[in-house]
Amino acid sequence: MNSKVCTKSYALSSLFMGVMLLFMGGMLYVLYRPQTLLLFHVAEGLGLTDAISQWRLQAASAWQPAEFIVYCLPAGLWATSYVLIMGMLAQRLPAKRRWTAVAFIPTLGATSELMQAMGIIPGTFDWTDLALYVLPFLAYATIDNRI
Repeated sequence: MNSKVCTKSYALSSLFMGVMLLFMGGMLYVLYRPQTLLLFHVAEGLGLTDAISQWRLQAASAWQPAEFIVYCLPAGLWATSYVLIMGMLAQRLPAKRRWTAVAFIPTLGATSELMQAMGIIPGTFDWTDLALYVLPFLAYATIDNRI
């Protein structure tokens, strides 16, 4: 990424990978997270409950993922997705603006985890969640050496 503007193939790859990671995180949520989450109330309002129930039954009979995959990995996939897509969209911005844009969601996620640790917001602090929010930005910062 030393050139001023990323190639079209790099941009398309970033977009494709970002969308795939977003989808994968969403599917883990839909298939394996507890149905008490707000997402499932929204799905009910959209009339998707029966379809989701079928998907969940099929997924449960095929694979029982570890807790890390169900409870931590989706946020990491989404943070990585955001970094990939925003990095591609912000590629022509000056470094300070580009890095601010790319760091937004990872910073928000990390701040949320730290606020959970301090008891400021509800939730359970998890070091793995914190790492999965921060690592995508650190990887981007390592690759994007155009500062």
